[in-house]
Amino acid sequence: MTATDLILQETFDCIFRIDKNHLVTFWNKSMQALLGTNETNALNKNIFELFPSLREECYYYLDQAVIQENRSIDLPLLKLYKPVSGQEVVTRARFIPILDQGKVVGATGILGAYESHQTNESFFRNLLQSVVMNTNDAILITRAEPIDPPKGPKIIFANPAFTRMSGYSEREILGHTPRYLQGPGTSSQTKETIRRGLSNWESINCEILNYHKSGEPFWVDLGIVPVKNDEGFYTHWIAVQRDVTEKRKNMEKLENTNAYLEQQVQQRTADLESFSYFLGHDARQPMRTILSFSQLLQKELDSWGKSSEYLGYIKEAGKYLCDLVQSLEQLTLFSKEPVNKKSINLSLVLEKEIQSLQSTYDLTNLQTEISPAITLYGDHRLIQNLMGNILSNSFKYHRKGIPLILQIQKYTENNYDVVEMQDNGIGFDSTEIDSFKLFERGRTQADRPGFGIGLAICQKIVKRHGGHISIQSKPDEGTLVQIKLPKNYS
Repeated sequence: MTATDLILQETFDCIFRIDKNHLVTFWNKSMQALLGTNETNALNKNIFELFPSLREECYYYLDQAVIQENRSIDLPLLKLYKPVSGQEVVTRARFIPILDQGKVVGATGILGAYESHQTNESFFRNLLQSVVMNTNDAILITRAEPIDPPKGPKIIFANPAFTRMSGYSEREILGHTPRYLQGPGTSSQTKETIRRGLSNWESINCEILNYHKSGEPFWVDLGIVPVKNDEGFYTHWIAVQRDVTEKRKNMEKLENTNAYLEQQVQQRTADLESFSYFLGHDARQPMRTILSFSQLLQKELDSWGKSSEYLGYIKEAGKYLCDLVQSLEQLTLFSKEPVNKKSINLSLVLEKEIQSLQSTYDLTNLQTEISPAITLYGDHRLIQNLMGNILSNSFKYHRKGIPLILQIQKYTENNYDVVEMQDNGIGFDSTEIDSFKLFERGRTQADRPGFGIGLAICQKIVKRHGGHISIQSKPDEGTLVQIKLPKNYS
């Protein structure tokens, strides 16, 4: 036996050595005292058969980590059981590989002196403190009473995560109540739920809106539990808070997206219902006209008496259907085509559209009041169509026998360019119908040509520009159309 082995025989630590097959090659007196097995009976025996609880707790460390992977292992707290008595032994352990010419040939095990119950508690206390100080969740500890502000419950501890979350240092928050974090947006119902739980010494789980030191609101998932002493009296509250602001924002975005999609589905459904109704009523009549007068024309071919008149009816009905299809095609295209924005000379667009409409409607008695040099930022083709539809309504629904007066002005409001277009036409009751609903027409417009599609197209164009459009109208008092489009800041 070497001098080193003689020293190890007398040390208070329990020391053993094993070879690669786990057979004991050294066993000191402290191991004998621990297990009741002397060195003679231990040598060349499997360590895990001599010490079964060591197999359960440390087989991986001794065999895989130390012998197979050549690593040293420290276990600060290890619970083992004496083979005969079954008595619990709380110890610390170190396992070290034994090398011969660079190769692992076995392992040395060192079990620290027996740890007292007090030392065990101390270890767990230190371990718990490490967890509290390093966790990402904010932890507050308050006194149990009083629970009513401003005196209580007073904060006596805040971990570093609380400072990161709230902006308040431990020194700034100590002595205050957790209500210090609440603000104008904090739910009174949630505050009452917490107060009721505190009054009844109940655990509490909820989400609450708190405020950062900077004033910025943030949401937390809050858990509060009461703590008793050895006599069964409640002495403290422990509150654990996890920041869920991003989760709440994502949920709100998802809800808003779902609401938007639902709105779009409802709009599409309403459009389809309106379209189906229109096809079943308005579109059916010109088709019947074409069929009826075609049959009559066939009968009259021999005499040619009324053939010209019948052909006129057919032509009128065919033109009606062609215009209808063209309008529906525009409605579909303007919902899909990309918007290419640029600066537009709106005055020039208005001038060309008015000239074209005067020729179409043969209306010479016209008075216009248009702001000079109007410019807008938008897609030229779409804006041209927008203005054409609105002006067309003014011409189509003018009051017969009096001049048509058009007043068009532009001004700036907040971040929008606003264009207002006023006419003195027959008007309609804008509180009675939805002006932008497909195929919707007022009672005063029933005797004038049209489909009720133009304003629906206008609304889609304006929405695609990120703007707003509104209509105010009264029978015999004319119509005011207001268009708001975002300004160009480039």
